[in-house]
Amino acid sequence: MKNGIKEVAKKANVSTATVSRVLNSSEVVTEETKRRVLAVIDELNYMPHAIGRALVTRQTNLIGVILPDVHSEFFSELIRGIDKAARQHNYHIIVSSTHSDKREIESMLTVMQGGRVDGLIIMSPHIDTEEVIKHLSPLSRVVFVNSYLNGASFDSVTIDNYGGAYQMVEHLIEHGHKRIAILKGEERNYDAQERFRGYLDAVKDNGLDRIKNFELLGDFTEESGYDAMIGVLRMKSKPTAIFCSNDSMALGALRAMHEKDIIVPGEIALAGFDDVPSARYVLPSLTSVHVPIFEMGKEAVEHLFVSLEGKNGGEGKKMMLPTLVIKRESCGCTPVAT
Repeated sequence: MKNGIKEVAKKANVSTATVSRVLNSSEVVTEETKRRVLAVIDELNYMPHAIGRALVTRQTNLIGVILPDVHSEFFSELIRGIDKAARQHNYHIIVSSTHSDKREIESMLTVMQGGRVDGLIIMSPHIDTEEVIKHLSPLSRVVFVNSYLNGASFDSVTIDNYGGAYQMVEHLIEHGHKRIAILKGEERNYDAQERFRGYLDAVKDNGLDRIKNFELLGDFTEESGYDAMIGVLRMKSKPTAIFCSNDSMALGALRAMHEKDIIVPGEIALAGFDDVPSARYVLPSLTSVHVPIFEMGKEAVEHLFVSLEGKNGGEGKKMMLPTLVIKRESCGCTPVAT
């Protein structure tokens, strides 16, 4: 027979209320009683029912994490940062992928809200995030990560997409490149739009011609990078450098160039964005815009706990993390230790 709270109370010679207080770290229980109850809990291998405890404490010790995808090094690093910070607060996380489907996001919000989690971390990078906000409960504690909020009063942690792209294009120009292509991300993705804006302004500010044929379509996947690169290699007048809006597309493009025996960076230089862990290990090592992905996950959790503790004054706090160009072999630089 499964042991319950009544069996624990009986064997420890205390009331069920006392057992509950011990489980919830109440200060009104003496140390002697606490030790006795915990010893019996250990002896009987009693596991308190999480839902029942949540009803009593109004706290689940769970954070819901809603991401557009979980398939890539970027999301793995982000989840690792969130999980690390959550565990430091004795919390666990529940992760759900929406595949960038607005209906899936709305469905996940319905499932996770209503006392099932204490707070939410949401990454909704599409420019219609306002629709997602409409489905948030007024009682929900939420932090948005890399999302387009358009003035909404929610806590958010973002990165300097525009500045990172601008700096990368200027770095390629410093190498002497004047014909620089960009492999864009998804059309309605806020990150992609900001990186494209940074590219365009860097081209304009440095007196280069805008070449529409060099503005290539991608979707942040390795496959789209590969396919786009095959198309570039068929051009009569090719770019001398390609800036990919994320590392996954850059790695796909690099694969295509390897297959076609294109020398990188001798014939075409290559750069990415995100600086995922594998960027330094490919050949040639990938020049990329470093995004503090792990730290972004940690900061999102810390912002959430400020909100959970009621210390943010009910106002949305915005944090933008800086980016940095990491110079490696794919653009012609000698890599430095990172």
